[in-house]
Amino acid sequence: MESPASREQLDTDPESIFGNAVVSNDREEDEIPAFSTFSATKSGKKEKKGKKNKSTIISCINSSLQNNGPSESWPAVFDSILAAPILVGHTKPSYSDYLTSRMVAVVVSSGKTYHIHSSLLCRESERFYKSLNSEHTEATQLKIDLIDETAHQFRHFIDFLYELDWKPKTTSSIRLAELYALGERLVAPRFQDIILQVFREGSDIRAINLSQLCQLSGFACSNITERFHPRDDPMRDVIFWLVSTRIAELQKTEEFRQVLIEHAELGTQLILRAGNGTQAMPA
Repeated sequence: MESPASREQLDTDPESIFGNAVVSNDREEDEIPAFSTFSATKSGKKEKKGKKNKSTIISCINSSLQNNGPSESWPAVFDSILAAPILVGHTKPSYSDYLTSRMVAVVVSSGKTYHIHSSLLCRESERFYKSLNSEHTEATQLKIDLIDETAHQFRHFIDFLYELDWKPKTTSSIRLAELYALGERLVAPRFQDIILQVFREGSDIRAINLSQLCQLSGFACSNITERFHPRDDPMRDVIFWLVSTRIAELQKTEEFRQVLIEHAELGTQLILRAGNGTQAMPA
């Protein structure tokens, strides 16, 4: 049976319960940094700050215990830890750290709701990071509406968040272009990079039929933002290059003529690539 002395120690000594794992959510440096900018501080400073944080936290908890008594204070301590957005120290968080963050309800166009860890969303998407680190109702209610996104497409993004070494299961060039555009809307560059890599690897010029090329070119003009330079537009650049390699065949189809009428920009893009001697797919 546990001695009275040991029980008293558990009630009054936070280190006996939390050890070195007590992390504060009240200090500015413990907040989630901007997405994809997690960087470790210099080792000397890190050790010094770590000791300071720990002593500050222990002091605050001890003060609370002295003022209110263990039975009244510990529930508040536990509640504050459970409410923390993520356990973030002064070193790069591990993947398991992200899974301790709050859950966010993301509602897509069909009304389907997905509950996703907030830190994963903030790490990979600037759109979510800004929404969850603002004074808007999305941040206070931990609910974000994506009324323009379908459940089928957004499910790919969820898989990307939770699966290590994720790659899209679809090989359709049209579906991949749609996922790339989703990544653009979510401002998720790493997601886009993976999609682009798979698209490039699967883009056999002769394997894509003329109808698909027409769909791709129209989609690129309508749904992927034009940048100042082609190198800043990798997906559009690859799509327009694919179309230019089959231009003689496409000119004979009514579908291609219709796409040119609907998207005047396409003609400009193809003229810029005509006869430039580029035989290889853009890097």
